[in-house]
Amino acid sequence: MDNYAEYAVKKKTVAKDRMPVVGSAFVALIGFLIWAVKPGFIGPVVLVAGIVLIVVTAGRQEFEMEYIFLSGECEISRIVKKSSRKQIDKFDIGDVQRVHPYKSQRFANELEAHSTLQIIDYTSGYEENDDNWYAFFVNRKNHTAAIVLELNEKCAKHVRYFYKEKYQE
Repeated sequence: MDNYAEYAVKKKTVAKDRMPVVGSAFVALIGFLIWAVKPGFIGPVVLVAGIVLIVVTAGRQEFEMEYIFLSGECEISRIVKKSSRKQIDKFDIGDVQRVHPYKSQRFANELEAHSTLQIIDYTSGYEENDDNWYAFFVNRKNHTAAIVLELNEKCAKHVRYFYKEKYQE
């Protein structure tokens, strides 16, 4: 069994992800209106600032979530435009209490039993892929969080092998 597996999923863009672009367009519109009503340098400066913000924020709309499993450790990174990479989460086998498939009855029971359970979603967001989602129950500073990942077959095999004592269907 390989002690390394990785997988990247393209994140679904939702309405709240588009808000920076909408805000930037609003700034550009305000700049245009100021320039139209009162000639001078303030309107064009605000307009150009709005256009620059549109270009920057629109370019950051496309991103992926990447999971790297190395033995019992998992590193989760966010990759923007296939170039900028930032590690956003990490856990190892010692932090994990248990692992359940997202659609399993055990996961549903955990949600019922722990109404304050924090769910951290690092999946693509496409619900038609939820058969490949897994919840890792991780200890976090005096509370438990369920980290939900979308795994391919290689990563799922890795999890079943390295987390075998904690993995429950």
